[in-house]
Amino acid sequence: MQTYQTSNYNELAATLSLQQLNISAAEVHGAITGVTCGMSGTADVDDILALVIQRDQEIQTPELLSNTLESVLSETTKTLHEGGFEFRLLLPDEASELDYRTEAIADWCQGFMLGLLNDGRMNIEDLPGEAGEAARDIMTIAEAQSGVDDEQTEEDALVEIEEFLRISAQLIYEELHPGNTPGED
Repeated sequence: MQTYQTSNYNELAATLSLQQLNISAAEVHGAITGVTCGMSGTADVDDILALVIQRDQEIQTPELLSNTLESVLSETTKTLHEGGFEFRLLLPDEASELDYRTEAIADWCQGFMLGLLNDGRMNIEDLPGEAGEAARDIMTIAEAQSGVDDEQTEEDALVEIEEFLRISAQLIYEELHPGNTPGED
């Protein structure tokens, strides 16, 4: 599963770079996930573009960007809908610098909250059950920075945070879309 995650992260990062867009691939995937979790219907690429691209930015090859976002959106929606905790965050691989990976997790969280609360359509206090608590935790993680612990402790903490985020996104999706995942009635 790591290969899929890394290749999609790298593809998305390359596409954003080619477009000269000043947003990280992790933040875009967080926004895609947040929109997917928060929308009552089906999210589309236009929803994502409106969130992550400033209106005055010129897109060099809109079809390439649109196709890449559509692919990531489709995979994200599919894995969240199927349940079973197959959903994965798109983040830099484990060979990347720890600070870079920590920043990417913070970016993912910021994007997720941007997508989830999209234009004030949803208020964090209105989230049902454990979804509200998970969203508040994600907001806190959005402020993440590398600490002063040894590298192995930091690495272990990063792995735990990524797993928490993965499970939290799935939980939020399932609580906001009851009966929409296989095996639920």
